[in-house]
Amino acid sequence: MPQSEMEALIQLQKETIESLRQLVDSQRHTIEQMTKSHEEQTAQLNQTIANLNETVEYLKKKLFASSSEKTKKRHFQDRWVCSMKQKPLQIFLSRNQLLRRLLVVINVRQRNQRPPGKRSLQGFL
Repeated sequence: MPQSEMEALIQLQKETIESLRQLVDSQRHTIEQMTKSHEEQTAQLNQTIANLNETVEYLKKKLFASSSEKTKKRHFQDRWVCSMKQKPLQIFLSRNQLLRRLLVVINVRQRNQRPPGKRSLQGFL
């Protein structure tokens, strides 16, 4: 093989190597970006779950008036939550459904409440 052909082949291989290095760098950068995005999404999901947990606790306190009921229910719910910690998505979905049901119950109770004056007048009419 003549010297110029060897030099051309070597130059082509050098260009190929450089192109592959750039491709690897580009893929590494893409992987780093995807990892960062995944971590951000996971953090947002965890925050959403925490917010929903707080909302559920607030609604439970608002729904159950007597403190003895709160204590009994809380003990049962704490045990249930501890047993479900390995299934965060199920907890998220279950709490979301519970939240919806609690909101419906609260709305129905608020609609059924009448002002005290109207109740007392209805008994005399």
